[in-house]
Amino acid sequence: MSTSSRVLKAGMAPGSQGPVVFNYDDLQAQGESYLARVREQAAKMIDDARKQADELVKNAHSKAEQAGYQAGQALAMREMDQRLQTNVNQQVKERIGHLLPALEQVSRQIEQLKADWIARWETLAVELSLAIAERLMGQKIAADPEAVKPMIQSALELASREEIVLAIHPTDWEVLGHDEGLRLLASMAGCGEVSIQHDASLSRGSCVVSTRHGEIDARLETMLDRMTSELLGTAHRLLPHQQAASTTSISGNAP
Repeated sequence: MSTSSRVLKAGMAPGSQGPVVFNYDDLQAQGESYLARVREQAAKMIDDARKQADELVKNAHSKAEQAGYQAGQALAMREMDQRLQTNVNQQVKERIGHLLPALEQVSRQIEQLKADWIARWETLAVELSLAIAERLMGQKIAADPEAVKPMIQSALELASREEIVLAIHPTDWEVLGHDEGLRLLASMAGCGEVSIQHDASLSRGSCVVSTRHGEIDARLETMLDRMTSELLGTAHRLLPHQQAASTTSISGNAP
């Protein structure tokens, strides 16, 4: 084989039996198709990137709006709570303002009822004590008739040195005896003459001494009445101090 036979001539492909023809139109078409695909892919990538950017921006705006909405909502709720609390406080103050006078009136009524209750029970206690004393005194005189002497002596000691009239229960006079009784009365009274007047209306142990200047009532009922007046007077004088102390205690405990 000659060397020239192995040299490819222009326009001939290896192993070909004839010249190779290049189709530039096909190459151009292929290149344009490839460029079109590249452009399409690039455009798609750009579009996808733009969509992703838009989505990110949208999400960012949405989150910002949501955060702003939540912040605004929280602020609105705080303002609403403050207004509600202010309104409630105002209503409470108004109601308390209307209620306080009524409460003060009720408090005064309670204090008055308390004072009346204390006074009533003090009166009952005094009356009961005096009733017991009267019963005991009556029992003592009935058991010991001689107990009438101190009662008569106390009354006569109050009389001046003048003629007196002694009113006494007949039974008590019988206990004293007429003659001895007169001497005893005269010596105790220190006067020249004592007239005896029997008075069955008097209770045992009681007597009334009459003089020209007046009368000394030593009846048991009268003495008990005086004791009642004295005890009740003392209780009534002490009662305002007790009420004041009670009021001070209540005021001190009030919030």
